[in-house]
Amino acid sequence: MATLKKMTKKLNQPKQERTQKRMNQVIQTTQQMLIIQGIEAISIPEVAKNSGVPRTSIYQFFPTKYDLLRHIGLLHLNDLIDALRQTAIETLLKNQGASIEKYGVLLTAGMIKTAAKFYNQSEIASMIILSGPFTRQAYIEYQTELQKVSEGIRQALNMI
Repeated sequence: MATLKKMTKKLNQPKQERTQKRMNQVIQTTQQMLIIQGIEAISIPEVAKNSGVPRTSIYQFFPTKYDLLRHIGLLHLNDLIDALRQTAIETLLKNQGASIEKYGVLLTAGMIKTAAKFYNQSEIASMIILSGPFTRQAYIEYQTELQKVSEGIRQALNMI
């Protein structure tokens, strides 16, 4: 297995609109490349070539390919969290007055269906999130986001 480069802990965020558009282009291009080439074949120079964004601009925001992949993974993870949150809200609203046991069963089933649908519809999310984090930092960030989901579910259950 190849040695992974250390990822930076905090990424710069683009402030100018033009720079935000460039970084969105980098993200879109990387996702297209992931589907075609897979994770191991991705490199910042190849992303720069395919996106038309200069390497130096990419390195400013994503010092390594793992920073870029981590960022993409977190974008998709947040989309999943939003979908799960919406499922929890809909389940609660449609089943007001249900017992906590019944709500727990319905919520679990709804979240499983939502997660399965999400991963079935997003090859990138499946590739990046389900393959596991690339570094300890990415693992910690994924766990932090998933902990927010757990806290939201606990809050919803406490409201019943």
